[in-house]
Parts: sequence; structure tokens; C-alpha cells
Amino acid sequence: MRLIRLGQWAMVVLLMAVVATKGFAVEPSSTFEIRPSGHGEGRDLVVITWRATDSVEAGEVQVPVTGLGRTGPLSIQLKTMEGVPNFNEWDTREWQWWRDCPFDTNQKRPREVSAATGGADLGPGGIRAWSRFVCDQVQTTQEWFFADLERPDEAVYDCLITVRNLTGQTLKEYGQFFASYTVLNGKSMDLGRGHFYVDEDGSLVNYQEAGSHHLDYYVTAADSIFNKIGRVPHCPRGDGKVRARWKYPISISHPNSQGYRHIVLSEWARTSSIAQGMRGIAQDYLIYPLGGDLEPDGSFVVHVRHLVANIPEDELLPFLDRAWNAFEQDHDRVHGLSRPVVP
Repeated sequence: MRLIRLGQWAMVVLLMAVVATKGFAVEPSSTFEIRPSGHGEGRDLVVITWRATDSVEAGEVQVPVTGLGRTGPLSIQLKTMEGVPNFNEWDTREWQWWRDCPFDTNQKRPREVSAATGGADLGPGGIRAWSRFVCDQVQTTQEWFFADLERPDEAVYDCLITVRNLTGQTLKEYGQFFASYTVLNGKSMDLGRGHFYVDEDGSLVNYQEAGSHHLDYYVTAADSIFNKIGRVPHCPRGDGKVRARWKYPISISHPNSQGYRHIVLSEWARTSSIAQGMRGIAQDYLIYPLGGDLEPDGSFVVHVRHLVANIPEDELLPFLDRAWNAFEQDHDRVHGLSRPVVP
């Protein structure tokens, strides 16, 4: 029997551990660079050259991670698409609120008041871009994971949002709001075409055709407290009024000429509602801690997934069912990818 020296055995154990971590079984072929102030003064930009598992270059992603203003993936571009969407702002920070909060909830404080720190690294889950901001003594960390794609003509990435209460007090009825602007749904508020959700009966509904224009129509789970009381408390627009129930919290864009759509899925247990802004351009989701209250030094984590896929119209609903089931089965793995960030 051949003996393995201690150093060799340590390497074998390391490789076994790496192989056991899905998404980082082998060294990813995707690469990234950080461009200081690449998105404006003080706004560092992470640029990812995204490749498929066969090393074929699939496209490029740009993620502003620091400074004031919007942070989060933008300009996600697949080479197989016709140049669209060449502008997005996904998972971008907007509002937060709680009962008796000492500020006007109509202000976009997380976006406009607090500068974010951020960066990128390589590890389980592939390339991780991250951004952190502290607003009103609430710390929010976003981690985006870009693994090599299984196929170059279909994009998927995961996001983890971790919210921690640093105020020293219980924040009752806490909520935070994130927007995902998608050019496939229109180029201006006047030209927005709406976007879609799947209602509790399994039908595809266009918010705009259902009477929604801009943050005046919130969709939630039928068994949620938000459906029971008919609104999301303290929501700064449209009084958070609930008008429909979902089959699952998924937002679906219009297709481009090739049939590509942007789809955003958010973790059921920590999504209070989904909504439409700007006549469909904004595919928004609202998050909250279980029970609604955020205890001192308490935290909660939400898993969000984005897909860009070419889906024939007659296959869309079955595709969404499969995508939702895969997403739910992947929560534990993706939650396990979170790791500390450099302050």
C-alpha cells in the first residue's frame, strides 16, 4: 500500500472539502477586477468576466459596491443576447422603517444618507462582490455570488442580505425595501409596460393591467400577517396596501426580442411583499425579520436569486415552478456561503 505523507494528506483533505462545496468544486474560470472610483468619485466598481463551466466567456457583470447612491449589480450582459439588458440596477437599497422611527420614512435614507463600503473576493460560491452600509444604526450587508454558469446563454446569481440591529433597542415592525430596475420593462416611467407576478391561483398577472402604476399595489402570501391586516406597516409609498396574493414571491419581466426575461425570486419566509414601481421598470421586494420585530443586536438573512433566461411563452409557467423549487431547495447551501467582510 502506498503511503501518503502528511503534507499530501492535508492537500487531499483540502481538495475533498472544496469538492464538497457546490459552486467551488474546481477553481472558477470567471475573473474579476476592482476599479477604484470606476462608477464615479468614491464609488468602486467590481467588473466580472463571467464564464461558463466549460470556460467559454459568457458575458460581463458590473457591480458598484462603495460610496453614496445605488449599489448592486448593473449592466449584466450575456454575449448571446442582443445587447439587452445593457442597463439594470438590481438589489439596490431604497428605504427602511420601523414603528416610531425618528425620521421621515419617505426619505431614501439607506441609499442617499449612508456611504457603503465594499469589495470582492474568491471563495465558496465563486466570485463574491459585497457591499455594507450602516444607516440609522442598522447595518446591512449584501453579498452577491457569481459562480461559473452551467450554460453561457443563461445567467443566474445569488444574493444574501444580512440586516443587524445596532441601535440597542427593539425595532418593532421593521422592514427594508429593495428595487431591481429592469430596462426590459420600459425606458422611462411614461413608457413602462408593467411586469408580472404569479397570483395565488397560478395565473400570470401584469401589475399594470391589474391597476398598479407606481408602488400602489403590494402582493403578499395569503397566510401572512400583511394579508390579514391588509398592508405592510410604515411602507413609505402607497401605504403598503396589499391588493393581491402570490403563488410564490417571484417577479417576471417582459421578454426581449429573443425571449430573454429577468426573473427575481426572494425567500418566502422573509419577504413581506413584492411590488411594482415606475410602471413596471422596478421589480421590487420588501424584507422583514420573522415575527416582525428586530431585537437589539438581532439579525436576519434573506436569500434572493436573479435569473436571465430565454423562455418560450408557452413554457414560462412550468419554468417558474421549476425555478422556484430549485431556489427553495438551495437556501441552506447559499446561506452557508456567507462569510465575514473586511470593514
